[in-house]
Amino acid sequence: MSKFCGNCGAQLDDAAGFCGACGAKQEMNAASAPVQQEAAPAAPQQNSYYGASAGNNSFVPPVVGDAVGSDGSIAAAPKEPMSPEKKKKIIIISLIVAGVLILGLIGFLIYRNMTKYQVIDAQDLCMVYVDGINGKGTATVVFATAENYDRYFEDEIYEEFKESEFYEKYDWEGFCESKASKWLSNDTKIMKKAWDKFDSKSDMKKAQTKLMELIEFEVDEESLQNLSNGDEIKVKVKYKEEKLKKKNIKLENTEFTFTVEGLVEPIVLDPFAGTSMTFEGADGFGECTFDNSGVADEIKSLFNYNYTTNYYDLSNGDVVTIEAYCWNSLNSDGYFEYGGKYYTYDANALKKDYTVSGLTELTVIDPFENLTVEYDGICPNLDAKLNKDACSQIVKDYIEFDYEYGALQDLDVGDTFTVTATVSYWYGEEFANAGYKLASEEVTKTFTVPENVSVYIQNVNQIKNFNEDEFMKAVYDDINNKVGSSYVGGFSLGGKIARIDSIALAKGYLVAPAEVAGSGNTYYQTGRIKVTLEVDGANKSKTLAFVAEFDKAYIDETGTLRSDDSWIMYYLSDSMDALVADRVINETNQAEGKLLTTLDKVPVGGNNAGQDTPDEDTQVEEPTDEGTTEEGTTEEGTTEEAPEEAPEEEATEEEQAAA
Repeated sequence: MSKFCGNCGAQLDDAAGFCGACGAKQEMNAASAPVQQEAAPAAPQQNSYYGASAGNNSFVPPVVGDAVGSDGSIAAAPKEPMSPEKKKKIIIISLIVAGVLILGLIGFLIYRNMTKYQVIDAQDLCMVYVDGINGKGTATVVFATAENYDRYFEDEIYEEFKESEFYEKYDWEGFCESKASKWLSNDTKIMKKAWDKFDSKSDMKKAQTKLMELIEFEVDEESLQNLSNGDEIKVKVKYKEEKLKKKNIKLENTEFTFTVEGLVEPIVLDPFAGTSMTFEGADGFGECTFDNSGVADEIKSLFNYNYTTNYYDLSNGDVVTIEAYCWNSLNSDGYFEYGGKYYTYDANALKKDYTVSGLTELTVIDPFENLTVEYDGICPNLDAKLNKDACSQIVKDYIEFDYEYGALQDLDVGDTFTVTATVSYWYGEEFANAGYKLASEEVTKTFTVPENVSVYIQNVNQIKNFNEDEFMKAVYDDINNKVGSSYVGGFSLGGKIARIDSIALAKGYLVAPAEVAGSGNTYYQTGRIKVTLEVDGANKSKTLAFVAEFDKAYIDETGTLRSDDSWIMYYLSDSMDALVADRVINETNQAEGKLLTTLDKVPVGGNNAGQDTPDEDTQVEEPTDEGTTEEGTTEEGTTEEAPEEAPEEEATEEEQAAA
């Protein structure tokens, strides 16, 4: 007999072990099974639409054409083979059913997973505090706790606090808790509502602690600086996922972006807006007045002003500088906060220069005009003196001349000294009010000692002129006063002088320090005196040699030889050579360190009698047999004894020493 597949209903051979249509394994039926010695009792029949085959509980669907017996059993009708299209539909349906079962399983697992973990949006844990001004703002990324709201947002949320229900209770802490993230709140009600996967408050606190321990906010540091409104800050949450899962916590939305807003434009302060500077007075003595009355009160409260340059005794063209000092320094971002406002200023523009102008112009005068220098003394010990007699009255009244101490003493030819002219300290303003000024605060002039001054000579060649009458006057006067005397300069003549016939000059000699010219020199002037003596009632002519000593010899501004010696000595002798050798060319005057020079002829000669000067080598007349006595050269201050026949003519003390 035929049988059908218990799975798909396809007709099979009685001996088939598997369905040829669906491949299902087939049970053996009674007809094909081996004959048993005893038949198994038949299972009771069920009055149902579904039935089971003998020996198993497999579902056998009814097939159209099957007959249903009066006992409710189904008599299977013969089945036709299943078409390929029908087989295909059955397969598709089977796959759909399997897919639905799989999706249901996945959904179940997801649901189970979701209900197991506390899922938290990571952005809810984070808050970004933005501070500063637009373009220079800074941001800080922290956990959105009540403590951080109190720390960072106190000023920003205080007005909101005043309008809230917490203000009446003075509950600032509670207000901050209401602003904080629900996951990080310390408020029990908020905590329980948020942490619904945890049973106790203790577990919730532990979960909060672990949450803040195991995550951190990662941000590019440069993105937190120099911010402007509209900039975006990207935040990435770094966390230890497995450790959080062990605490039944899962994070989502771990990367998000914060848009910067609320940065304000700072108030730009210009401390010199509304200021002015005025100048008045005379050039060089002007004064300035700085006026900041036009400055806004806000700026006045934040700045003060100081002069950094001189502000008096000003001249046109001078620069007066005012510096504005702000009580609040700019922070590193270039602004400061004061009274709830943001301010900034240009730190490089806190000084302002004002050029002086409009002062009364003054006339520049030369203080040295008509100032003369008078010299007194003899170089190298010359003294200079300034003479203002020829200067203008303005110079006499208001100008002072100064020089270094000792600069005008002990001067020599070619030496220089500098004189500084300044306006008298006590009369500076009066000088300016008179309409005058100097070219500068100090005006200097250097003077040089000219050559036409008195100079101690070191060499006879320095003598340009010789005024015999003046230079030899003391000697000539003393000699001319010897008429009637038997002695001249302590030298015995052998008779009384009846008259002085002539005096003629010969060579000159100078003995001076060899190193530096000075007052320690001596000029020796030689010459011859021709006299007529009265000897025993008769006249006899006699020529004598003389040498006169002049200490401190110098030339004046005209080059004329002079002497600064008030005590002049002269000596006589019968022999010029002996006299020069004894008085001039001696060992003392030729010692080391001394310079001996000879003047063969004075630049301008002459004698009182108008006679010619005898030649250098002419010898004095020797005594004759008419009674004159030949006597030699005498030492200074000593006299040979006079002849016995004329004791009354013995030289007096005055005659022994020349004037």
